[in-house]
Amino acid sequence: MRRVAQCTSGQLQRIVRIFIVAASLLILGLGIIVISRAPEVASTPLGHALEVLLAVFWAARAAAQVSLRSVWPRDAHGSFWYFALLAIYLTVASCYLSALCL
Repeated sequence: MRRVAQCTSGQLQRIVRIFIVAASLLILGLGIIVISRAPEVASTPLGHALEVLLAVFWAARAAAQVSLRSVWPRDAHGSFWYFALLAIYLTVASCYLSALCL
C-alpha cells in the first residue's frame, strides 16, 4: 500500500486505464464466445452457468447505473450517456436472460 501512496497522479491513471482495458477485453471476449458458440453454450450445464453469471453481472451493472443517477452529470451530454449506457446494460442482461430460455 505504501508504494501505491507514492504513485503520482499520472501513474495511477495509467494503472486504472490498464485495468479498464483488461476488464473490457474480458467482457468483450466472453460475449463473443457466448454468441459464436450459442448452441453449445445453451446445451451444456457449464454454458448455462455462464449465461446465468453474465445475466446477473449485466443486471447488477444496470442497477449500479441507476444508483449513480444522483451523482451523474446532469447536462445534455451526461444525460445522454447515462441513459445510453443504461439501455445497453439492460439490453445485454435481457439477451442473456433470453438465452437461458432456449
